[in-house]
Amino acid sequence: IPVEILIPSENYIITSPVPTHAKILIEGSGKFLISFMLFKEGALRLTPDLEIGAQTIRPTEKDVFLFGSAQNLSLRRLLGPDSLRIEIDRIQTLDLPIHSNVILKPSAGYTIVGKPKFTPDIIQVRGPHSVVGRMDSVHTSKIVFDELKFPFEKRISLIPPSQEHVEWLTTELVLTADVQKLMEKTITDVPVTVRYLPQNLDAYVIPQQLSLTLQGGVNIVYALTAKDIQAFLEYPGEMDTLKTELFVKIDPIEGVRFQDIKPEKFKVVWQRLAQE
Repeated sequence: IPVEILIPSENYIITSPVPTHAKILIEGSGKFLISFMLFKEGALRLTPDLEIGAQTIRPTEKDVFLFGSAQNLSLRRLLGPDSLRIEIDRIQTLDLPIHSNVILKPSAGYTIVGKPKFTPDIIQVRGPHSVVGRMDSVHTSKIVFDELKFPFEKRISLIPPSQEHVEWLTTELVLTADVQKLMEKTITDVPVTVRYLPQNLDAYVIPQQLSLTLQGGVNIVYALTAKDIQAFLEYPGEMDTLKTELFVKIDPIEGVRFQDIKPEKFKVVWQRLAQE
């Protein structure tokens, strides 16, 4: 007869292998015995304690249930198993980030603007706490898409869990990427400022502008002007130790690369302001 282990709470799970069948000795008339063998009208039903960890269950004849026409039979003895050792763990649901194994390769003269995005960007994982609690991410299938020229959108599958009793509550993702024609644009009049100046100090930058080349998707780069680029020098510290030459920094713009920045280093003249 089949072994049925009944967990009275959906928040717990048996993580160890258990016997699938038990053996019993029964007695009765032929037709009921034949019916029993055909329809398997019985089960060994066990209810363990809800305690995390290992425990041993010792079945008895009271755990054997006969139903249907098998109720006309007499149970003589439970032949086995004498005992079952099981492991019980708590069920945990955890949100995990996605580890992408997808490679996107745009065609020559094209670029991917920004980062490709998964929807959803978090996967819910369900399984034993002892296993799920050690997981840090969920991996996608390995696949390469090349020669991309247009906005990208594909369904991507996840690698199935290798651990027993673990499941992804989402098994398929949508990956999107903004593929645009690559554009380069040179801007020659980007103003350079000084940031984080104290109130009693002024600074003069020589020269006051820089030139650079922008590289990125045509939809972004085409519309950019010098006003959109924030180039600056950082006030370095105390007046007595001020440097007179500083390297320029530029606030990043998503999907845009800065190249051929000229000059990269600027002379700065510091001036104390009169105290009122």
